[in-house]
Amino acid sequence: MLFQALTDVAVLDPQSRIDIDDGLKSAFIRADGTFSLDLEPGSYKLDVLTGTHYFIPIRIDVQQETYQVFKLNQNNNWREHGPQLSVFEIEPVQPRQQFSVMSLLSNPMILMSVVTFGLFFLLPKLKDQIDPEALKEYQESKPTPQERK
Repeated sequence: MLFQALTDVAVLDPQSRIDIDDGLKSAFIRADGTFSLDLEPGSYKLDVLTGTHYFIPIRIDVQQETYQVFKLNQNNNWREHGPQLSVFEIEPVQPRQQFSVMSLLSNPMILMSVVTFGLFFLLPKLKDQIDPEALKEYQESKPTPQERK
């Protein structure tokens, strides 16, 4: 069965493909926006896999020579149909986020790691900057392990 799905194929990378039921069957998208799959009558989950955009999953119900298309939200029960799409057009929801060094550096885990490694290297240097008399006085005032008991 031949499906006309995508209107603007120029936004997709050449490796984009259509997956049915999480990889049970797959097909590459042609330059004119069509794809062809040999499907038995039944219900299938259709995903568009691409590295440039995110697409909402679609449920497709195939009869003998016809099909119906429904939007499949994550909270939809499989037995319940989502909103029916009158035209089988798969439009991208949003472009994927591009890699950015600033977004990496603004990550809290990265910031904590940088601060920890910075302290790891700076604290020994600060110890050398302490006045030797003040260090000796501190060590004398600190209780020994025998005094702690």
